[in-house]
Amino acid sequence: MYNKNHFVNRELSWLDFNERVLQEAESLDNPLIERIRFLGIYSNNLDEFYRVRYATLTRLVKVKGKKNKYSKYFKPQEIIEKINIRVKKLQERQDNIFENIIKELENHHIYLLRETDMTEQIHIDFITNYFNEILRPNIYPIMLHSLRPYGVFKDSSVYLAVHMQYLLGTNKNKKKENFALIEIPDSIERIIVLPEINGSKYIMFVDDIVRYFLSKIFKFLHYDHFTAYALKMTRDAELNIDNDISKSLMELIAEKIDERERGIPVRMVVDECIPDKLLSLVLKKFNIDKKATIVKGQRYHNMRDLMEFPDLGLENLVYQPLEMIPHKTFSQSKSLLETLKKRDQFISFPYQSFYNLLDILREASIDPKVKSIKITIYRTGRNSSVMNALINAARNGKKVTVFLELQARFDEENNIYWSNLLQKEGIKVIHSDPGIKVHCKLLLIKRLENEKLIYYAGLNTGNFNLYTSKVYTDFIILTRDSVIAEDVNNIFELLELNFKIPDFNKIIVSPFYMRDFVHHQLDNLINSCNNGYPANAIIKLNHIVDEEIIEHIYMAAKIGVKFNFIIRTTCCLKPIYPTIKIRSIVGRFLEHARILYFDFAKNKDELYLSSADWMPRNMDHRIEVTYPILDKNIKQVLIDILQLQLKDNVKARHVNNEFNNQIITNDYQTLNSQMAIYEYLKQYFFNS
Repeated sequence: MYNKNHFVNRELSWLDFNERVLQEAESLDNPLIERIRFLGIYSNNLDEFYRVRYATLTRLVKVKGKKNKYSKYFKPQEIIEKINIRVKKLQERQDNIFENIIKELENHHIYLLRETDMTEQIHIDFITNYFNEILRPNIYPIMLHSLRPYGVFKDSSVYLAVHMQYLLGTNKNKKKENFALIEIPDSIERIIVLPEINGSKYIMFVDDIVRYFLSKIFKFLHYDHFTAYALKMTRDAELNIDNDISKSLMELIAEKIDERERGIPVRMVVDECIPDKLLSLVLKKFNIDKKATIVKGQRYHNMRDLMEFPDLGLENLVYQPLEMIPHKTFSQSKSLLETLKKRDQFISFPYQSFYNLLDILREASIDPKVKSIKITIYRTGRNSSVMNALINAARNGKKVTVFLELQARFDEENNIYWSNLLQKEGIKVIHSDPGIKVHCKLLLIKRLENEKLIYYAGLNTGNFNLYTSKVYTDFIILTRDSVIAEDVNNIFELLELNFKIPDFNKIIVSPFYMRDFVHHQLDNLINSCNNGYPANAIIKLNHIVDEEIIEHIYMAAKIGVKFNFIIRTTCCLKPIYPTIKIRSIVGRFLEHARILYFDFAKNKDELYLSSADWMPRNMDHRIEVTYPILDKNIKQVLIDILQLQLKDNVKARHVNNEFNNQIITNDYQTLNSQMAIYEYLKQYFFNS
């Protein structure tokens, strides 16, 4: 029976996670510029939270007289109120951290200048040239009084609300005023590096360069006093896809992307100094409901731009680059595919180069024995080395099939772009149906050997994405195991045929078998415990939300099954029994790999990698895969990695207990698991 007190609200748990990111911005253990970038990550996370999760709550509030699963356990309006209180405190903390870091930068002779600080001619000349050459062609002021109702206040863009004044005659108490709005162009870098002076470095927000030239922008209006206040709107980002059978999914999504700019406003961040009169005028002209959350903050918004804060050539203020660990087996082999005949291989990101995977695709594209390549793509950038490799394979006569998930939130536009380009190159492109996403990341290469078609499979816990491979911890398992590879082939047949559910032998596929698999593994632990055998599990996920699974975990923990959870982000589970330990690791890299380790019965343990978190959507509404690690060496490596993470006392925090978000202390010597894993893998690949 569901007990509300046994669960943490999903949204409030997520805020706990983002607080952990904010802690990294506070941590003196991190290099100074990296702390600034963590502020950017925190802000970027929060923007997405409001666009998705908070927006969902606001929609639920409007569903009056209708029952919904969420409101059965938590009242949406109550959660919204708790979120606003919590975010306000975090906002104040974020602002204080930013101010403190700016002061610390000055100790390193790095100065953030405002428009009122322009005293050096070299800086004035620089920003004048920058304004004339870069900014001016992209500045289009909107006069608020003449704005037609209702204008579009773009989602997540920074605007300056400008208050213009000048005196009439000699009566200084009688002023004439006007109001305007200027959008800060998204296409321009937000933080500008100015020329050095005597070894000191200077930076400036583009906002302040615009402020400096307000009199020039509005010179023909003859105002003599200007003040500007930053504004940013966050809108509901949900794409409501209609069931229009006359249009393809790509057509439906393409139509809806532009509607995000007109989504329901859910949050507006404003400069706390903005006059009420000016703010009211903006709200009225853009038809923004005053019920939208108005947050009064500091001078600068869209702090997510701090993610790209320049390193200024100061190596001591940023993370030292990690030398990529070479894949010894690959580097010493003439054929990467041939190495898989001897044993399975794996690539560990971000500690090893993504180019190992690209080399495999490059080899497959020119190997005359390779007949086809199939891959699933969830997220990819506009400049994708993987897509270029696939296009090259098609040009070399290989039959290439790409499953491209058009419903990957915030990547829809990129994926539509690649869908069109791939099809022009003669590549077969498949899309999912509305309502179900394909979240698994799979690669299948078919090769003709001795007149027999042999499958080579790649199973990835993360995206086939060069950028994320540098900051996300993920694993790609590469195998020639006939059963695993046949299962991967069956998944592609499922995606292509779209009507027949095939049988799977070793891979667990949702939405068909994943939920049953998790419950089966939990039952195995319970049975083992009841029979007096060890019963332990180490579960590493990004999210655990599913109530049914959580209740089953409580049943197992109550009788003595021991659980160690490593949950990066959302955790609705509580350690209500002493046999449940929950931690979260937030550090230099984003913990992304999902690893499931079950130790039960006598001399029996199993380890799986997965694309799925333990959430209803992953169990019931997505194509996901969980797969066993059959190679004993790889299995032991992954167990060792989990054990290192359980020893972390630098970046691991308590989750959902009285020490929530506090660093875990233990009897081990100081250990940062991410750096310890790097050193461990160096030794492993050196000796392999």
